[in-house]
Amino acid sequence: MATVLDEVTTMSIDAPYVQQRVDDWICRLSSLYGELDASLPEGWSTESATVTLYEEPMRRFKVPPATLPALLFAHETGATASLEPQDLWVIGANGRLDLTTGAQRYIVLDTADIFAPPEWQVCPEHDRWNREPFTPDWLRRILSVKDHPRHRSPRSETQTLPGLTMSTRTASPAEYFVCVENAGYPVSLELHKIYRALPDEDALAAGDLRIVDESGEDYLYPATAFVGITLPERVRSSFRRGAS
Repeated sequence: MATVLDEVTTMSIDAPYVQQRVDDWICRLSSLYGELDASLPEGWSTESATVTLYEEPMRRFKVPPATLPALLFAHETGATASLEPQDLWVIGANGRLDLTTGAQRYIVLDTADIFAPPEWQVCPEHDRWNREPFTPDWLRRILSVKDHPRHRSPRSETQTLPGLTMSTRTASPAEYFVCVENAGYPVSLELHKIYRALPDEDALAAGDLRIVDESGEDYLYPATAFVGITLPERVRSSFRRGAS
């Protein structure tokens, strides 16, 4: 099987070949969207959108612009996400999409050879080497209400976290936890790393913690995945400066 690098270095291509590549991209996108749409978490729905593809090989061989399908996600709470194709001719991949969920952005790549069955991989936009399989299960986790950021209203109560107490009435030091289990969250959480927890009484009642993860945003994770720790004041001050 050929790769994009082969196309631009050793292969002789023409207009019919470029059109075949475009048609194959549309078929792969439509198949992927169908799998994702059939496996959405409760409360989510999708609607179709389109983007235009007109890359350099198409212009060179006078292949007309193509209309590509995109996928928009909406939750009954008002949360949204989108999955949009960006480029087909990508060195090291057979097409790229961008997934946006709240403040987080991911890159989705088909890492298979040209015209081979797709091998979808996903990584955070800021950490492109940290890839994992892009599957309906992965998307369900990302889109689930449990993992989706929620509005944080001001709190005045004192809240008890496992092994810790925090109050949002005063500017008390943030509370910190060590991740002791990251199964299912290898991109978002690093094992044995210290994370900051934000006050969220609803999360606590459900057995979760609101953790500022590797994306820099706060998400809900099982409290059992963390152990609370007490940091020296100098270390807490460093964390607070980094968060400001």
